[in-house]
Amino acid sequence: MRKFEFPFDVDAFADRFGDRFTLLIRTHYLNNVTLPPSVAGRVVSVSEEPDITPVLLLADAMITDYSSVMFDYALLQRPMVFFTYDWEEYVNNSRGTYFDLSEQAPGPVVRTAEELFDVLTDLDALASDQEGRLKEFVTQYGEYDRGDAAAQIVDRFFGNRGDAR
Repeated sequence: MRKFEFPFDVDAFADRFGDRFTLLIRTHYLNNVTLPPSVAGRVVSVSEEPDITPVLLLADAMITDYSSVMFDYALLQRPMVFFTYDWEEYVNNSRGTYFDLSEQAPGPVVRTAEELFDVLTDLDALASDQEGRLKEFVTQYGEYDRGDAAAQIVDRFFGNRGDAR
């Protein structure tokens, strides 16, 4: 386990947005997050949750980096912000990305904490500004998702012998 290092000042986030938002932190499973006591109730770790689905359903918006969770969350048609503070390092010395985020990300791509905080100031405007881009993304990457994947698998393997829906 590696200690998770926040890429922005979590106290500054809590001070600026804590009366409006609760920031839910979900780190990579190999990271261990320790929150400062000063952000209690305003920043909450949900990293121990075995399934991210309920967390996604709770979230009004998502801040992510290069994670594939963007594909799942996009289906909810809610705003996303891509915080790529380590872009050069990640693209040049790591795994790269699924596509050019600056071209196809279904939300703004920001690199600094200041840009991130500015974008989050008005979530309604963010949702409105990115609506078309998000719909295009879902059409391209989520075209087969109808919300009944488990029933489709049961039908595929067992036929329509029992109504799985």
